[in-house]
Amino acid sequence: MKEMRKAVLVAVGLVLVFGLGCPGKSVTPGQGQGQGPGAGHHFGQQKSRVFEVYIYTYSPGQCSLDWPVATLWKANQQTVTWFSDDSNEYTVDFGQNTPFPSKTFIVPQGASVNSGDLQGATGYFPFAVHAGDKNGSICKKATDPDPGYYVK
Repeated sequence: MKEMRKAVLVAVGLVLVFGLGCPGKSVTPGQGQGQGPGAGHHFGQQKSRVFEVYIYTYSPGQCSLDWPVATLWKANQQTVTWFSDDSNEYTVDFGQNTPFPSKTFIVPQGASVNSGDLQGATGYFPFAVHAGDKNGSICKKATDPDPGYYVK
């Protein structure tokens, strides 16, 4: 009986140690762009999802976004947060046609800015990215054919 009790305690201990030590498969929004729980979880239409978009310069006068095109859902209150992924300041410029409260978003060097809630019409909204402020040179044209967001 004493041996059985020890075996049960060892088994329970192993379950606790290995169960707590193994990482879970679920992903909390904001853990990194492109990560999610896998197929079949409706992650693309998740309520209050924040699209994390990193902007960086890869050669003089040329910048890129790691997530240049996305589909955002107004009914699910999805937003975008742009990050300067280097030591440059950027301006995201939607021109006159924006789905957000502002037409331009200044992304400080080494920092981020959130788009705020989606507003207005649905459709496709292209945008340009300027190096520095809005008067700075365009490092990503709105006609490249990206960047742009589909709003549904």
